Amino acid sequence: MRCHAGRGVVVLLAVTMSCGVQSRLQGRERNRRDRPMPTFAEVAYGEHERHVLDFWQADSEKPTPVFVWIHGGGFRGGNKSSIPATLLEPFLQAGVSCASIHYRLSQHAPYPAQMHDSARAIQFIRPKADKWNINPTLMAAMDKLGIACVRKLDSDYGSMTEAYTDMVRFVTKNFHQRQSGQKGADGDAGSD
Repeated sequence: MRCHAGRGVVVLLAVTMSCGVQSRLQGRERNRRDRPMPTFAEVAYGEHERHVLDFWQADSEKPTPVFVWIHGGGFRGGNKSSIPATLLEPFLQAGVSCASIHYRLSQHAPYPAQMHDSARAIQFIRPKADKWNINPTLMAAMDKLGIACVRKLDSDYGSMTEAYTDMVRFVTKNFHQRQSGQKGADGDAGSD
């Protein structure tokens, strides 16, 4: 008598893994579909092919704060299109412009090149203040690790949308406090 249980486990594991990959791919496609088109897409901030960013300009008469999304991927993968629509849209509605950047991956340049690229992208955005209607002194950045921290809090909120909305409220309140000269959450009056 032969035992065929091993094959069944392998098939079940393959189907389970395939469904997980398919679910992630569907989530990414849904995120792309739901995300508004950038005001400026594929803007080069350096010479490497991955030195590009997308920028969404918030509708505002006065210069807006800027939120910069730095994608995750362990410096080996990932890309700027991973900015969640459920994070992007509340920022834009709150009057905060957004940028999402690519950086060189570890196969292109060793660490700390990824950190340098992120800083370079932010330095590139600041002088665009007049053209992009932004306040270059009011910038915040977040990466996928920050989102992982928010996801850990997901059970407190009930959904990622609620967690993102609360984060947007916190960031925009701090931006507005800094603009008016009040002390923000970090204790800084915004006089820099």
